[in-house]
Amino acid sequence: EDTSNNKAYQLGNTSITAGLYFPYLFSEKLSLNYEYSDWQTGWYNNNVYQEGYVNEAFVLGHWAMQPQREMNTTTPGLSHYLKTQWQFGNDHLLSTQLRYSELQSTPTINFSNAWEINLDYTIPWESDIVTLGAYFGEDSFGEKFSQVSLTWEI
Repeated sequence: EDTSNNKAYQLGNTSITAGLYFPYLFSEKLSLNYEYSDWQTGWYNNNVYQEGYVNEAFVLGHWAMQPQREMNTTTPGLSHYLKTQWQFGNDHLLSTQLRYSELQSTPTINFSNAWEINLDYTIPWESDIVTLGAYFGEDSFGEKFSQVSLTWEI
């Protein structure tokens, strides 16, 4: 992302993101998306983006950067993201999304390993679509959270 010592041939705050996407895994009814990211200290906050890459204090781009923005720090870290969608009989759809991130703690900030799981079950209901969801996990500050949702699309 940056150069080191202001020399274009030296890499500075390196970051890597790699992923695999299988729109049809074993059949047309199952898809899988996986992404891995690893970064050093200056990702999304450097001399180009001095306030970070944000809109009204919310990080744009990578989901794992928000805790660093909230604590006004930049630390090395890594993340994993996995999403699957399985369509089965009668156009029912089960979507799962798993996220995990590790941020290196600083002398003044103790980050926890964060994880979250989002499950959505979608079914057609007459001419509408109904989705029942569950979302839960633990954030980078060790706080647990959970949410249940019901969405009815007319």
